[in-house]
Amino acid sequence: MRSILKIIILFILAFAISHSVSAQESNSKRSKPTKAQRKAEKAKVRQEKKARKAELKGKKRHFMLQDKKTRKRMKKHRKKVDKHYPGKPLGDFWQKEKNYNFV
Repeated sequence: MRSILKIIILFILAFAISHSVSAQESNSKRSKPTKAQRKAEKAKVRQEKKARKAELKGKKRHFMLQDKKTRKRMKKHRKKVDKHYPGKPLGDFWQKEKNYNFV
C-alpha cells in the first residue's frame, strides 16, 4: 500500500514538474521582438537622445546668458569639483557633464 502511494506521488510530481518546464520553454520561443516592438524601441531611443540634446542645449544657453565674471566663477567651481571628486557621482541635480566646452 505504501509503495503504491509513493509511486502515485512520484508520478504526480513528475507530471507537475514536466508541465511547468514545458510552459517556460514555450515563452522562450517568443523572445524575438516583432517589427512593431523594434520600431517602438528605436523611437524610444531617438526620443531619449533628443531629450538629452535639448537638456545640453538648455545648459549651454544658461551658461551663455551669464556675464563674463559669473561664467569664470562657474568654470572655476566646476574645475574644483572635478579635481576633488573625480569619479564621484554628484546626484541628479549636480550631475557632472563631460562636455564643458560651451564657448
